[in-house]
Amino acid sequence: MRALLLLLVFTLLGPGRALGAMPPAMLVQMQRADDHPREALSQIQLQLDAARVMADDEARFWWSLAAARVLAKLEQHGQATQNAETAAALLARVSAAPEPQRLWLQLAELDAQAALNDRASLLPQVAALRSRAEALGEARLACEARGLEQWMLLDLRSDDEAWLMAEAVERCGQALGWPEQVASGQLTFAILARQRLADGSTGLQPQRHLTQALDTLGPRPARFLRSLIAWESGIVLRHQKQLEPALLQLQQARSLSQELDDSAGVAAANLEMAAVLLALSRPGPMLPLLDEAARLLATGGEGDLAYRMPRVMQLKIEALIRLASPQLPAAIEQAQRWSADVNAGNRTDLQHAMAKAYAAIGRPVAAYEMLRTAIQTEQLARTAARDTQLQRLQARYDNVRRDAENAELRLRSEASRLQLQAEADRRQTLTAGVVALAALALVGFTFGGRELARRRRMAALVLRDDLTGMPNRRAVQAYAQEQLAQAQRLGLPFTLAVIDFDHFKQVNDRFGHPAGDAVLRTFGQVAGGVLRGQDRLGRWGGEEWLLVMPGTRLAEVDAVFDRLRERFAITLVPGVPVEARCTFSMGAAELDSRAQDLDALVAAADTALYRAKQDGRNQLAVAPRAEAA
Repeated sequence: MRALLLLLVFTLLGPGRALGAMPPAMLVQMQRADDHPREALSQIQLQLDAARVMADDEARFWWSLAAARVLAKLEQHGQATQNAETAAALLARVSAAPEPQRLWLQLAELDAQAALNDRASLLPQVAALRSRAEALGEARLACEARGLEQWMLLDLRSDDEAWLMAEAVERCGQALGWPEQVASGQLTFAILARQRLADGSTGLQPQRHLTQALDTLGPRPARFLRSLIAWESGIVLRHQKQLEPALLQLQQARSLSQELDDSAGVAAANLEMAAVLLALSRPGPMLPLLDEAARLLATGGEGDLAYRMPRVMQLKIEALIRLASPQLPAAIEQAQRWSADVNAGNRTDLQHAMAKAYAAIGRPVAAYEMLRTAIQTEQLARTAARDTQLQRLQARYDNVRRDAENAELRLRSEASRLQLQAEADRRQTLTAGVVALAALALVGFTFGGRELARRRRMAALVLRDDLTGMPNRRAVQAYAQEQLAQAQRLGLPFTLAVIDFDHFKQVNDRFGHPAGDAVLRTFGQVAGGVLRGQDRLGRWGGEEWLLVMPGTRLAEVDAVFDRLRERFAITLVPGVPVEARCTFSMGAAELDSRAQDLDALVAAADTALYRAKQDGRNQLAVAPRAEAA
């Protein structure tokens, strides 16, 4: 009887489609997953059973793919990966499978891997998939790829890109008549607004975006998405110190997740509720919530555990400290694994909590060592985040440059095509006309080429110092202004330094101005060999230089100065004897609350340079930071 029922369901919903087209029944279940993923998964399993009875590999491919997508939504990434692997094996049996099928498979694989692998390495694959889907006219596939991109960018704290991608998700959701996707983009706006408020920005209203998301959903049930909105609303209210309303929102998110049998959602709500209870000084009720979260996370596999267990243990230790519980030593022992095995960004808060716990049980040496480890981990996390941001910015620059080059190639190709067409037309005219037109074209090309070359030479003169070949004041100032604005927007460190030669006038007086010019040229050549890729050195005026160091803190400038000084000290300068080597002094300043524009930073670095000169020259001096003032 069950087999007959399966055959009937499959007959009604499965066959009768063109090769490569997504079954309409699958789209129905994917839409159902926006409301109740577990119910959708049950229906998908029913379809899989029917496909096995019919021995229909293509149908099994699509339903395995659907199962992988829903399991990834429920954060059961191990099972999602298995279903994606099954789909890949089935697709391999289909000869000449259409490209949309392969792209849907790739999207399912990337979705399943997103919580288990480095998102920065997966992002280019998702972007390439989305571009190919757009080229094929696969609008829903491209829109779903954008949805995956927005969450990856959000996790990487690439805020500007995440915001732009959320806008694209909102647009494609509207174009497809897909309110859940529109609301997903609006939820991302809310998360970004809340994160920027936490970073010190002002005037942002995350709650407004959450209200828009609920308005977008209207009467649609969309319980899964509503649980996420309630969860984020609770976090926003907690950050705004509205603790009791935050607790109510998180309880609503938890109830919805329990109704949907969404273990990951229940665990996430429990964690945020525990954080609110800690802020309310109610440690007792935290422990059952945290124990349940740990149990639920264990069912999701290592990816979920690594992602959230450090927070579970951190909050548990904080609660046990407040309760002066004898269970605290055992909790510290249990937390050891999660303080070392996961990425730096997840374990810093846990290590700080463990340091407080060691102090609470009378182990000050262990507390000190753990605190030192926490500080090192925090520095590592910041460095990793900065490197990731710089890599993303470099990738964006490379993409823009590549697009510009491709556009230029297309223009050249079109120009060549038009030129060939013109030649064909000219052959049909009189020989005298052809000759005259060719002569005019030659004159035009010659004049244009000369004009282009002249403009390039003028641009080089405008941006390059004619003595040293290094960037001149205009160029290095523009670069500094651009990098400063970027550092302020992304919250990255930024340092610049003013460099001046010691007793440079004596070099000119003793050995002549050509020798002084040689010192300047040699210094520029040496700097080009030792500075990092993002650093930019330019001649500021006379023998003064400005060194721009994006992503650099004052503590790192010592190493830059030492490398530059050591290499310059061993480099021969034409016209200057070895015993009369020229040295230089450097003053550096870092972006902080007291020096927030380029003029203020240069002035602070110049003051530090003056101090370096007073203290004996041939050394580095740094401007004091605002925190030390």
